[in-house]
Amino acid sequence: MALHIAEFAEANIANVRTYQLAVVPPLAEQSLSMASSSATFNADTRLVRLCADEACRVAFAAAPTATSTSLLLQAGSTEYFGVPISSGYKINVIAA
Repeated sequence: MALHIAEFAEANIANVRTYQLAVVPPLAEQSLSMASSSATFNADTRLVRLCADEACRVAFAAAPTATSTSLLLQAGSTEYFGVPISSGYKINVIAA
């Protein structure tokens, strides 16, 4: 799979140093192949974790279309992104 997505409902603040952490277990997990779209995120999803196996470009929206100028994820990278709650968002992924 090219991209793995984990959805989280909460981000917790640990200690006074304000480390932001995703609260496990995730609400949902998906794995995408290149040139595909995810299922609509859970209505409670506020944070998504993306792990890219291959270099790819991603777009977030209710009906996303990733292009050559969309957000770049390098192979082997893991990134966290906040999403509006109850947004109906999905991710579309293409090869970089």
